[in-house]
Amino acid sequence: MVMLALFVWLLYSRWDEIVVIMQSWHQVGWKLMLVALVFEILVYFMQAKAYQYIYGLFGLRVRWGRIYWLLLKSFFMSVVAPTGGFVIGAGVMIDDGKKMGFAKTKLLLANIVYWMMFFTVFIFFLLISLFLLMIKNQMQDYILIPAIILLIAASAVLTVMVIMLKDYQRFKDYSLWFGEIFNKVNRTLGRNVTWLSEKKIRKYSFELYEGYFYVISNVFRLRRIVLMLILMIGCNVLLLATLVASVGGDFGNIGVLMATYVIAALLMMVSVTPSGLGVVELAMTSLLSAFVLPASGAVLVVVMFRFFQFWLPLISGFFVFRKK
Repeated sequence: MVMLALFVWLLYSRWDEIVVIMQSWHQVGWKLMLVALVFEILVYFMQAKAYQYIYGLFGLRVRWGRIYWLLLKSFFMSVVAPTGGFVIGAGVMIDDGKKMGFAKTKLLLANIVYWMMFFTVFIFFLLISLFLLMIKNQMQDYILIPAIILLIAASAVLTVMVIMLKDYQRFKDYSLWFGEIFNKVNRTLGRNVTWLSEKKIRKYSFELYEGYFYVISNVFRLRRIVLMLILMIGCNVLLLATLVASVGGDFGNIGVLMATYVIAALLMMVSVTPSGLGVVELAMTSLLSAFVLPASGAVLVVVMFRFFQFWLPLISGFFVFRKK
């Protein structure tokens, strides 16, 4: 009942956006909408396959179909949960694995590896996108500043990991320090839940440390995961290209479309507004209208993109949550 109430509240709070989507739907060709739907389905398929390969790396056997529906549920939970956000989404994956009898440490490692690999691939595309925007003289502060924040954060995390993984004692000490900071931030934000207790860190730190070196020793097997993540981003770009084509835009300008998607994803991750509301639309509209579409067409494409990338997975995740 709580999740149902939160879902209804989200619909109410975003009702203006929903109305715009409903009013815009008839302006877009149905055939290309079906193609866009296929690409959105493929996005989650690639993500599910990436998870399946990572699970397999740790000897966890699970069908990609189960992961597919679980990802939709995870997305729904991460959006509507009043606290936790990303942690709630990852927790959904871990809880489901525990129901299948998988070790919690392996599940935690699998999720850590997935997100580390995702951000590695994402940052690669981000750097390419920033380069393209600089060439086209379209670098704006609201794009550059979040990009710098993400790059600094990634560099800091990588540096800390290199230092803390030199020996197990240092790894445990850093883990306890990080857990304390994480819990303080949660409390400051009003989240009265201790996600990383000292007891849990001490219990699982050695297995996580061992798991890291296991992944490093099997690094060649990560190539399939990288491929799935590249294809996942590629399907997102093709979805955007399909929407641009549906309103007669320059859908062959893949470089600009890739930059538009990557910048939108970046702003969704770092924006203080829910799912980057407002900021994402501004960035996407300005980039699309500058190179591939008139302003009116750009607004329509952005509205439909939000439908496929946000509302469709959210609604699907709600029904999966209710069913499961």
